Amino acid sequence: TELSETLIPDDLAFLLNDYLSHMTEIAKQYEATVDKFMGDAILIFFGDPNSQGVEQDAKACVEMAIAMRQQMKLLRERWKKMGYSALHIRMGISTGYCHVGNYGATHRMAYTIVGRDVNLAARLQYAAEIDEILISDDTYQLIKSDFLCAPKTPIYLKGIQGAVKTWQVMEKYTGNKSDHQQWFDYEYKGFHLVLNLEEVQNYEYPELVEVLEKMIQRLKVQQTLINTQGIARLRLEDEVKPIEIDQQDQV
Repeated sequence: TELSETLIPDDLAFLLNDYLSHMTEIAKQYEATVDKFMGDAILIFFGDPNSQGVEQDAKACVEMAIAMRQQMKLLRERWKKMGYSALHIRMGISTGYCHVGNYGATHRMAYTIVGRDVNLAARLQYAAEIDEILISDDTYQLIKSDFLCAPKTPIYLKGIQGAVKTWQVMEKYTGNKSDHQQWFDYEYKGFHLVLNLEEVQNYEYPELVEVLEKMIQRLKVQQTLINTQGIARLRLEDEVKPIEIDQQDQV
């Protein structure tokens, strides 16, 4: 809403279409069903028309959400370079029995999903923090062996009876990192590396290697310029050498 106040309609349409296109493509890769677009929100579900079983569907859904969050980091950097605001994402996931079918009037029908857990997913999304994936306890029980999740304080959601136990998805358990992994996402105090090798062409490798080597060399130079406390080292000629004088030797 705030962004629509500052952008002309053409720019807003570009951002929305760019975002929705990338998210839809990721959903397609995980064989999810894209139900509908609601402004900048997307309703996606698993289990119909195809299903790999409840547990596998839940794991595919959470893995898809993580991939979407990763993709948003790349889109965010690109949009910032184009002069747009840094946009973020948040997601809610729930698992349960819903009704899927055609709804509407005689002259206009829509294939969609309805049920308590549809509403729960929407409420979880609304309650999630920036860039957070918030899942219900039912979903957590299905995916906990494959994903690292942090428990959240039970929350009360509009239209949902009682406190809802939720979990924040952190990352997927990977064990030893493969030499062939395609995603790198490392962030630590002033350093942020996001690399998606799936989007890098062969001819671009030498340039990336050169950039990384320059970064490594610069870090090594910086390491020689500061001490272990992070304070700049003095040049040898600037160092003050203390001299201890015994009082008896003073004249």
